[in-house]
Amino acid sequence: MTKGGAVVGHDLGDMPLEYKMGMQTPVGANMIFRRELFKCHGLFRIDLGKTGKRVFFGEDAEFYGRLLRAGEKLLYLPQAIIYHPVDSARMTKSNFKISYFNIGRSIGRRWNYPKGTVCYLGVPGHLIRKFMVQVLKCVARLGCGQYQKAFFHKLESYWLLGQIVETLRIPYFRRGTANR
Repeated sequence: MTKGGAVVGHDLGDMPLEYKMGMQTPVGANMIFRRELFKCHGLFRIDLGKTGKRVFFGEDAEFYGRLLRAGEKLLYLPQAIIYHPVDSARMTKSNFKISYFNIGRSIGRRWNYPKGTVCYLGVPGHLIRKFMVQVLKCVARLGCGQYQKAFFHKLESYWLLGQIVETLRIPYFRRGTANR
């Protein structure tokens, strides 16, 4: 499965359903909201999303989560088909690595780690552990000649590295960690 901003795609099947917390987040290119929701719950966060040369993601996912936490009903309607052409330049391995890194940065920017999260030099320990696991899996797959699987783990490493980098850039008070 790709991260939302790398390749646009969102298919939950042929039946309409109501979104619940923990489900796959809809992709912003395929969302429609009533104007009243913005009046009631605010707009998309301006520190997320693409602006000029700054490439962040997640303004749509953050808004989606905010609406669900507020008890709003969000629907998946499979008949609402959107065609979103992808420039061939975005389909290169180097672009995927950049996209995964920036998606990770976006998650690091919007995620508040719970109080008591164990941090090392300001980075949540679980991110460091997950990063190391992905790097080791990538190396192991390369050693077995499984290049496609190795690339998947490489992308996951870039995603986690983006989160790590962004947690270092965000002031401690915004992260909600106990290690201040």
